[in-house]
Amino acid sequence: MLQKQENFMSMCGATDDYMTANAGIVGGIVALQASHNTLKGDIAIVKGYQMIQDTNITGWAGKKGEKKTEAIDITMKIVSGVTGYALFKNDKVLFEEVNYTKSKLEGMRDEEVDVACNIVNAKATAVGFPALADYGLVAGDLAAQTAAIGVYVAVKQMPSGKEDEKQVATKGIADTITKIRLNFDIMDRLVKTLSVSQPEFVTNYFNAREIYDLGGGKEKPPTP
Repeated sequence: MLQKQENFMSMCGATDDYMTANAGIVGGIVALQASHNTLKGDIAIVKGYQMIQDTNITGWAGKKGEKKTEAIDITMKIVSGVTGYALFKNDKVLFEEVNYTKSKLEGMRDEEVDVACNIVNAKATAVGFPALADYGLVAGDLAAQTAAIGVYVAVKQMPSGKEDEKQVATKGIADTITKIRLNFDIMDRLVKTLSVSQPEFVTNYFNAREIYDLGGGKEKPPTP
């Protein structure tokens, strides 16, 4: 990864940490929470591509299997909570939409697993919190699932040749950073709506959004 990209991802990590630490404020705006979850997922995708850059093809199947298992395990926790909620509400449609078993997910083709996991994530997000809190789930579970899916999506795309894999990873990092920048365009504007009610939060958010260059200067986010 290029130094400029590393600096950018360090800023993303700092911003993610700050928003996670202020989940109470972030969660007050549904769209802001959604943007934060998207940021978490995209950070995970970039980390997955970094692993592709840093890992030889040897042992790759094991690595892919490991990340698939992690995505399935956190998905099954969410399945348990949402199906419990659906049964209590007698919502048969929701129950059927998310009633996956671990063995069913494990038996799916690679290209189907993340689709199923994302369906569960979307349905849980639609139910929302605190409705799911009584069923053993918190907002952090969805964020963790989004991140796990993101890593799996990145690592499952490993091509057969070492040169090809690095080219895919390099392009994947660049494309994902472009996507993150677009998400920040939205997130920055949403944060600015809190300028009157939460001025300290807004100030510290934009401080976290500064990109510090080891060469000297720093890049500030554009004012929305």
